[in-house]
Amino acid sequence: MKSIFTSAITILCLTTNLLLNAQSNTIILTEMWVNNNWEQTEKETLIVYGTDLKTQSLIQNYDAQTASWINSNKTDYTYNINNKINTELATNWSQALNSFTNNTRTSYTYNSTQSVSIMISEEFRNNSWSVVSKENYTYDANNYPISSLTQTKDRTTNLLKDTLKNMVTNNANGLPVQVVLQKFENGQWVNTGRVNLTYTNTNLESTVIIETWSNNAWVNEIKITNTYIGANKTESLQTIEAWVNSNWMLVQEINNAFDLNNRLSQAITKTLNNPATPLENFLRRTYSYEQNLNVYEENASNYKLYPNPTTDAFNIVQNAKQFNKVNIYSISGALMMQQDVNTVNEKIDISNLSKGIYFINLIGGKSKVQQKIIKE
Repeated sequence: MKSIFTSAITILCLTTNLLLNAQSNTIILTEMWVNNNWEQTEKETLIVYGTDLKTQSLIQNYDAQTASWINSNKTDYTYNINNKINTELATNWSQALNSFTNNTRTSYTYNSTQSVSIMISEEFRNNSWSVVSKENYTYDANNYPISSLTQTKDRTTNLLKDTLKNMVTNNANGLPVQVVLQKFENGQWVNTGRVNLTYTNTNLESTVIIETWSNNAWVNEIKITNTYIGANKTESLQTIEAWVNSNWMLVQEINNAFDLNNRLSQAITKTLNNPATPLENFLRRTYSYEQNLNVYEENASNYKLYPNPTTDAFNIVQNAKQFNKVNIYSISGALMMQQDVNTVNEKIDISNLSKGIYFINLIGGKSKVQQKIIKE
């Protein structure tokens, strides 16, 4: 589940060290239901390392006249040595310049337990970055989230001013069961929204009820219910209901389908257009997965990479000669350097590379393996 702070704001007003097997593309094709047919409208291409280390998202819109995909926007992600996001850089496609241009940038700071403590959002104006908002997160002694404060830049004074505040109540498992959202208005904090959450016995999000503050009372607004299936507890159905005339009315549902590898393959959204008729098709997303690097793991006892982390070099030690080449890739998939491996104990100098996470591809004959290394 997303950070409850982010979820509340979006809805209401809004770990490990990884041994990565491959870089892959996830293609998400979005279609809209028009005149009883599905018409493709948008395509998102995600570059992912391992299972969840997203490094780039490219959005393209479909041009029916030319029957082609046109670039729209792109987001690039960088990570720290703990696989936590450092920055998100959003760029927009300029048809005139035939290139992507800076739009927004989000930077993250983490506390000693690698939980987000500060999130700063910037926009690119007049050829420079300018801070537009800052979010501060606080946690209790168990590192459970308890509050967040959003400050937004005043265009007149150029100062950050308090605008939104979240207060979180957690259960014994550290899961948020209630989030109260307040806004700063006329010199004081006033209620604006509340989110109440329940969970299954396996700690999966079951229901989310969103309320608004009206006439000094909380009023139901939206209810989201999640249904899970199978041993892996995948989310098969999400229903969304609106509070109408003191009753919950079903207004939208999302049906999810999965492939044999338990990966999301399709999500169909149906919405209510007429209370007197059933839900109708609205949006369909189809997911496909493309493996970019044909990489598999060799027996870990046959080779060793050390030291890791390192500062300027690392050694490749093999029990028997099986790799004869090493390729080093950046977190975004760019090839940074290549070198032959001539011995069973080869030293690789990476002093010219910047600090960060890199992916080491060891290649030899039919053998090919990829492993993460951190340069400090």
